Amino acid sequence: MRKWCRNHKFVIGVGVAVLLIASILWYYRFAIRDQMEWDDPSVYNTWVYQGQFDWVLNSADQMVIRDGGFNCCVTEQPAVIADIRDPAKIAELRANLKFKSSQIADACMCCGYPRIDWYSGNRPLALTAIQHAAAVRWRGFPGDAVLTNESAAWLYGWMIQQGVNSSHQLYGNPPSVKLDP
Repeated sequence: MRKWCRNHKFVIGVGVAVLLIASILWYYRFAIRDQMEWDDPSVYNTWVYQGQFDWVLNSADQMVIRDGGFNCCVTEQPAVIADIRDPAKIAELRANLKFKSSQIADACMCCGYPRIDWYSGNRPLALTAIQHAAAVRWRGFPGDAVLTNESAAWLYGWMIQQGVNSSHQLYGNPPSVKLDP
């Protein structure tokens, strides 16, 4: 009987410790996040943007860079700058699109430049636009998703290599000049 009591106390102690750790993790994962979003609904965590964007574009096998912006300003399809089907280039772009750790659900009034259409086979996955060489606009986001400084600088150079007009009024200077430190 004594042996069972010692083992029983150990099992109960481990159970209490597991419940305590699970409670702390639950509180951190849900309660704190929800409180932040309720206090200021315009603030979104990066995982919302990054996770959602990566999940949708996970099956992308083609991206078309167009000489235009988001579909709010044009009635016809803008000219194609680059039609990329190389899985390595698509993976490289996706791997280097990283968003800032906190976001504000806000967007400027322009359509952005250039536009990037993402496809899986012939099925469109997402229509996006680069906003002032520093953010991504997509209907899946509540506002423009601001890129990290490193990601924006990388994207600027990558887009120039793909033939994007660097002197376009909405693209213009390298993002290191336009972004916050």
